[in-house]
Amino acid sequence: MSNHARRPRVFGPKDLFPSTTPLSAGEKRNLAKLGRALMKLKHDCRIEDIGFRTFAVVCSCGFEAAAPFGERQAERIREQHYARWHVIPDPMGAKYRA
Repeated sequence: MSNHARRPRVFGPKDLFPSTTPLSAGEKRNLAKLGRALMKLKHDCRIEDIGFRTFAVVCSCGFEAAAPFGERQAERIREQHYARWHVIPDPMGAKYRA
């Protein structure tokens, strides 16, 4: 007998499905093409009220995200989405430029 703790033999959903899988070379190329295509799209995010203090961020590129903690969270999600696709604040007065 050993004093070493035994690993449980019970499998859960976390054990059955891996959290990450390696990408093949073709998948990496397709992902890069998709990123370049999404960067060229026009991003026009709007914040929609979907319930009591619950908002959703919807962009013209197809991005959708829920903001269950209010409008401040929705603003943060929108800013992060714009930053992800390099839509930056314009210092000359326009709200955003591509």
